[in-house]
Amino acid sequence: MRILIIPLALLLSISVSISVSISVSESTYAASINIETSLNSDHQELAVNKNSDSKSSIQNYSLSLNYTSNYYSNFQYSAGIQSKIVDYSNYVLVDGKGRESKLANSGEKKTEVELDYNLNFSKESNQFSVGAFSNLNNSPFAKKGITASYSHNFFYNTTKLGFNSVYFWQKEPESYFKRSIATPYKRKETNIKAYRLGVFHQQIFTSTTKSNLELFSGQRLGDRPYHLGGDLKVAQAITDRLFSKLELQYVRENRKQELETERGYFTLMEGNISLTAEPIYDFLTTISYGISAEREFNPFTGKEIQLGADHYTVGLNYIYKKTEFKLISTFSNTNNEQKNYSISGGAAWEI
Repeated sequence: MRILIIPLALLLSISVSISVSISVSESTYAASINIETSLNSDHQELAVNKNSDSKSSIQNYSLSLNYTSNYYSNFQYSAGIQSKIVDYSNYVLVDGKGRESKLANSGEKKTEVELDYNLNFSKESNQFSVGAFSNLNNSPFAKKGITASYSHNFFYNTTKLGFNSVYFWQKEPESYFKRSIATPYKRKETNIKAYRLGVFHQQIFTSTTKSNLELFSGQRLGDRPYHLGGDLKVAQAITDRLFSKLELQYVRENRKQELETERGYFTLMEGNISLTAEPIYDFLTTISYGISAEREFNPFTGKEIQLGADHYTVGLNYIYKKTEFKLISTFSNTNNEQKNYSISGGAAWEI
């Protein structure tokens, strides 16, 4: 599930992840279990609702277990649980007198558990989905919410129209801010209500070309202004063994709405193009290049800050009998000399 929160900067991290998937399939019933573990180091907390020390270095670990089942080709139920060991020592809090303190001591870890479950139903050309998610134990950013979506296929399944929605509640640690030297400190909202609404259109133009267009809006009430955005994806089969994909995204906050914190208005633009080749049967190689630009305009200071980044990705995918192997490596470089290296790999078995 993806909740859009415009970031303030890009990750500066080295991450490693390993995933394992086991599935059982029959004519009327199918089930799969997915296990994934990941490690992130030198990580910066980067959401607009967070105030972080960009010079700090931390490590986060996570382990997730997901179960999915299908019944009679109409119902699908999925449930997932994720355990995370998180370091919040780079998160800075400010009290009502302007004194700073860290949310956690250096090296102090906190274990958090999250639950996510969904029920999907499909009949003929209609697909419905409802779900919920929640933290199971105490977290300084504890979150719970519900999701819902619907889609319908037209013209022999070549066109799909639908909508998706998310509504959630999130707790925030108590902290204060001031917009200028002359203004007093003001308490930030500690109980955030947020939503995201989207409509999408998927289209198969030919046997080699398809697209997905999504328009969305949302807001974190009491924290960020209302935003609008769009995401376009176009996939093209160039030959039987060469494929390409283009993705563009644009998000902009409403600059006519009053700001709730000391941060300014954000705009995000992203683009990515990738090529996937199959030089050998069941062996895929992918290379991609992306560029992103984030802007923050602060009307209190009259300044506009821009952070741009280049993103490079190389991926390998190989299927041998009933086993699939994956390996992905990424590198990002920003205009303020921040760098992000990551590598992830996994294997999936079908029995």
